[in-house]
Amino acid sequence: MIKVFNNFLSEDLAKQIFNYVNAHAKSNVWGVSNLNYDPSLVESSAAILSLRLHELLEKKIKRVYTNKFPEFKDKLFLMEYKIYSPLSYVTWHGDDMYLAGSTIYLNRNYYKNDGGLFLYKDKKNAIKGIEPKYRSMILNYKDKNQHCVTMISPGPKFLRETLQIFITE
Repeated sequence: MIKVFNNFLSEDLAKQIFNYVNAHAKSNVWGVSNLNYDPSLVESSAAILSLRLHELLEKKIKRVYTNKFPEFKDKLFLMEYKIYSPLSYVTWHGDDMYLAGSTIYLNRNYYKNDGGLFLYKDKKNAIKGIEPKYRSMILNYKDKNQHCVTMISPGPKFLRETLQIFITE
């Protein structure tokens, strides 16, 4: 089931994440979706860049989750900061291999024609959409929904920046 939580991360924690990302922007520590994702998720998408966060940041983020969802306390969290490049997208999928999947939006601004919408199918198989909103979190947990990310436009005004967090047993 898809649920949205506004202002899930504090402004201070978001700032710490940005500081870490900026400090590593020119380091050789970035992953690329076309090399790491299952090919069925990528198809002909442009690259989505990813960066693992420092362990201390991951602990702070996990604490935010476990304060809200105590059932995640003893679970493993997989976290990556993502930047979606123009013409990148993620195909329909269900996160079936995880207990839960979530997206936290870190782009401060969003323009409706930039793409990068989170689409999902509800219980009636109707497609619903969620626009990126700074510091909001989308959680796909329990009766998980099929979902995707629409293509980023060729010249977006703002990049789509997220934390992708997967929770496993």
